[in-house]
Amino acid sequence: MLVALGLLATAQSPQSVPTSTFAIQANSNREPAGKLEKGVLTLRLELRQGDWYPETDTGPSMRVYAFGEEGKPPQVPAPLIRVPEGTEIRLSVHNLLSTTAVVHGMHRRPGNIDDVLKVPAGEVQELQFTAGSPGTYQYWAIVGGNLFRGRPYKEDSQLAGAFLVDPPGAVVDDRVFVIGFWQTKPGDDSAHKRSGD
Repeated sequence: MLVALGLLATAQSPQSVPTSTFAIQANSNREPAGKLEKGVLTLRLELRQGDWYPETDTGPSMRVYAFGEEGKPPQVPAPLIRVPEGTEIRLSVHNLLSTTAVVHGMHRRPGNIDDVLKVPAGEVQELQFTAGSPGTYQYWAIVGGNLFRGRPYKEDSQLAGAFLVDPPGAVVDDRVFVIGFWQTKPGDDSAHKRSGD
């Protein structure tokens, strides 16, 4: 199963953002986030700022925002949400950023795309819903950064992850890939020109 997200980011550090000592971890999407017991997934997410190393741990870094599970490092892509059909999801989102976050995709599937969760800076919001129909979905957040074609491309461009609802029965032994893209500015194709594409 392949989940492809077209995410854009900038190679420049955001301005007027508090410094952070968090190193954002690469998420292999092999283990689902949260705790699943008796048909209920309990998941506590945090939104943090950190240093993201998109190429190697010793390569250049970017200061971006990322989701992480409470008490764990933030991750890119965001923690994997994977549940069986019919699972009740009990979610909390703690916004540790300095601006309001608008979280998309945390609702019953299919659902209303305008059903968002707004989490003011420093606050925790909770919600509860049933996962809904089987399928491969995504969730993402916008925290007031610049948008390109309705999606963030700067410091909040990496606030996205996979949300899978499995049909009844045995879970397929697959691997979920979330593919992201970053560039210096919207419409910049200079990376392709340099590589000879």
